[in-house]
Amino acid sequence: MEENYKKLEDMIGGYYRHEGKRKMVRDVKVKGDIATIITDLGDIQIHIDDLDNELQAWLKIKENVLVKNEALTDIVLSNSSMYNQLTLTLLSTIEKIQNDPGYINQAEAINNTVKSAIELEKVKIATLALLK
Repeated sequence: MEENYKKLEDMIGGYYRHEGKRKMVRDVKVKGDIATIITDLGDIQIHIDDLDNELQAWLKIKENVLVKNEALTDIVLSNSSMYNQLTLTLLSTIEKIQNDPGYINQAEAINNTVKSAIELEKVKIATLALLK
């Protein structure tokens, strides 16, 4: 448990990705069985018993040009829901093909659309690289 308290303290001043959003941890407080992580987007309360699991959902964002430029960070982080949706669509498509081989033509159309989305993201990444 002491290790988790140390992790909480180490989070102060850092940028994290949590629930699809970039959050800056301003402070942490522990009172009784509740830990409160105070961020620029609001406070998050976590029960001490859940602390280990909950802290795994906080992904540290290293300081780089994206963190220094909030607009770029928001662009990158906002795409996480698109990636999740694409993944779900592809997995669903595979399942449908396994159940109905007649779905292959539609699956090919979905595959081509996903490829186009990936190509657009490659352009975005190349643009971000140029902005460094």
